[in-house]
Amino acid sequence: MPVPETPATPVPPPESYPLKKMLSYAEVLLVSYSDLKNMVQEKLGYKVEDVKMEDMAVAAIKKVLAKGDNKKFFKFIIVDLDEVSIIIERFGRSIKALLSDAGIPPSAVKLIAVSSNPSEKQMQHCIRANFEFVPKPIKAMQLETFRSYMAVSDGSNKRNEMAEKMKNKQLEDEKAIEEKVAQQSLKLAQQEKDALDKLMNDVKDLVKE
Repeated sequence: MPVPETPATPVPPPESYPLKKMLSYAEVLLVSYSDLKNMVQEKLGYKVEDVKMEDMAVAAIKKVLAKGDNKKFFKFIIVDLDEVSIIIERFGRSIKALLSDAGIPPSAVKLIAVSSNPSEKQMQHCIRANFEFVPKPIKAMQLETFRSYMAVSDGSNKRNEMAEKMKNKQLEDEKAIEEKVAQQSLKLAQQEKDALDKLMNDVKDLVKE
């Protein structure tokens, strides 16, 4: 009589962020021509409304706000910077104004920008527009990183720590930009003063002659 095999001990899966239960309304507004929708919706468990252009995104935001239920507003707005129609700072100002009119605090919506051609200039635009920056391509191995950018209030210590680090980095970048702008302003003011002094001296010399 054959001896029954002993069942193998199940191996626990590696630590990961489980998919959340998808809601009936869209939690993510995605502005992109690419296939990010499948990744966000299927891999991360967020219901997505996707549009192709900046003006369509603004219209989608207005449509949701017009329903008057702020609890069902987008939790995340993701912008693909590879689309030439998107000017991130202008879009950021539009979002800020619409949220303010609706009484929704900016902290209630996570703004994320993705790009396959990251640059210092592009990242500075994102900082000014209050967008977090995620480089592309976003592949399976990068999903954990992407989740950490998106997750802001699920109680995970790991995610909270990542969000805090990102916030501190953003504040440091903003401070550096402000200091650079201040230095440039002082330099410009000094140049204008020197030019004015030279002009006054030239006028005095002409009067003496």
